[in-house]
Amino acid sequence: MGFAIFRLLWKGNWFIQEKSCKILALILSARPKTENGLVNGEESSSKKKITTISDVLKGLVEWLCAQLKKPSHLSRAIPTAINCLSAVLKEPIVRSSFVQADGIKLLIPLISPASTQQSIQLLYETCLCVWLLSYYEPAIEFLATTGILPRLIDVVKSSTKEK
Repeated sequence: MGFAIFRLLWKGNWFIQEKSCKILALILSARPKTENGLVNGEESSSKKKITTISDVLKGLVEWLCAQLKKPSHLSRAIPTAINCLSAVLKEPIVRSSFVQADGIKLLIPLISPASTQQSIQLLYETCLCVWLLSYYEPAIEFLATTGILPRLIDVVKSSTKEK
């Protein structure tokens, strides 16, 4: 099931992409952890090879980074990508894939004091992504060399709520 949903991420229709991303992120973040890492424990019918959860997670990270670089929907692609990223960054392999894909650089512009309710939610979820990345040593090293810490300080200084 996860692999079929994964293929829908690359379809041209934004509605299908958005819903596929959200469903896939929910399935992956809520799934029971298995030892063999197989998707449904079966072979992929399209390629006759075993597709692992890590393959699906890496593919999802690739799609999320693509949305952060060049959104396929003007107003909804980035919030959707950040929302799904905040759900799957709990997985060590996602942290690793995201750092390897140079994804941290894509988060930096999103960290600035928010003005609308929608941008406050986006900022909150982006900061959650940074926090989740802080559990991965190579991400810590990269975060230390970017301008992300002063941005986080500016956000905290301008915050009116303790969230």
